[in-house]
Amino acid sequence: MTIRRLHVLVSRLPHGSATYAVRAGGRALADWTEQVELLAEVVEELRALRLTYVRVNTDAKKRHQLPDGIEHVPRPAIPEHDEPENG
Repeated sequence: MTIRRLHVLVSRLPHGSATYAVRAGGRALADWTEQVELLAEVVEELRALRLTYVRVNTDAKKRHQLPDGIEHVPRPAIPEHDEPENG
């Protein structure tokens, strides 16, 4: 088997495979797909909209009791990659 053939086979493994998880940086990152990220952003936008609605419709004397911000959806830690050296 050639290196090229091996690369093609590995690159086409399903997202649930252990090899894909290792290549993605771990199981948490492999499970965090673009769709999940978009859904998390929608949830945060809805939370912000709800907080804005409540602030606008709350008596000014009671607004100080409202939270300052929204609760963000936890995201997996993205490992920092070494930056390529110039030169």
